[in-house]
Amino acid sequence: MIESPTSLEHLSDVKRFFIFGDQAGAHELRHMLCARFNARFFGYFTIMDPVFREPETGYLVRPLRDHMHELADGDYVFILRRDAQCEQELADRGIRMGYAGFLMSAYQSYEAPAFQVFLDRFFDRKRRLPVALDIGANFGLTAAMMAPYFDNVIAFEPNRTIFENLCSNHMLPDNIELLQMALGAEAGTADFLDADGVNGSLIMDKGPSSYPVEVDTLDNLCLREKIRPDFIKIDAEGMDCDIILNGKKTLEEHQPVIFFENPAANAATSPQWEKTKIYLSKDYNLLAYQCLNKIFPIDALGGGLAAFERSETLAALNVAAVPK
Repeated sequence: MIESPTSLEHLSDVKRFFIFGDQAGAHELRHMLCARFNARFFGYFTIMDPVFREPETGYLVRPLRDHMHELADGDYVFILRRDAQCEQELADRGIRMGYAGFLMSAYQSYEAPAFQVFLDRFFDRKRRLPVALDIGANFGLTAAMMAPYFDNVIAFEPNRTIFENLCSNHMLPDNIELLQMALGAEAGTADFLDADGVNGSLIMDKGPSSYPVEVDTLDNLCLREKIRPDFIKIDAEGMDCDIILNGKKTLEEHQPVIFFENPAANAATSPQWEKTKIYLSKDYNLLAYQCLNKIFPIDALGGGLAAFERSETLAALNVAAVPK
């Protein structure tokens, strides 16, 4: 089985790392691994090439089949290129393997650090709250980041390719519950545009990759399933306002903290944002969480949204709504 780790904590017992592939992505992965496990990285593997030193790094690049017998318990091979025979031989020898995509996205995402700052500010790992919702879970990064702070994280992902990958990723924390559905303005089914198995939308133009998905409102779901959310994260590709405005009963009864993609940052959804912002502002303080690929004063991260909008030329990528 090929693992899909989302955290370096999952790899703390690994003695030696190898990377199967020597392309640019392998260099990025090596930099990330060496920052945490410098003494444990032992080089790259290819399929048939002779042994040589990678010119940028000086690390050895070896043909995997020629060195398969030297691998042992405690070794870990990151798979950046696919070769069914090599993977089967590694599995037969009991060598752990892992896809690097989730791990690299987790540690290189410019949004993840800002989200971590938010989580640490408003939640406590030592005093976990009962329930959080991750609406638009994608490959599970935010759900995995939320898991230490809550007893149960319910993750919603309508993209069937992504959902299948989520279900097969046994590295995700055990307290994450996965549901293949979308939340929106009304209950029923709707056509979902699958963007090459890496994203998707209910509101974009549909095409050959469209298929029907189950949709429900936040209020219907929480009432039917008796869910009392303490925190709701939303990244629903333009559906954020619909989800909030059709979850009023849930928000007013339970007052969850909310973290969502700022509709003002998207021309297609910004008109609905004014109505949503007026509604939220009655009971919530709105805070700006810009992603870290922009340069802005450090005090602005998690500061008031109105003040951020007055001082910055770009809309904050994410907004946190915190009960007053």
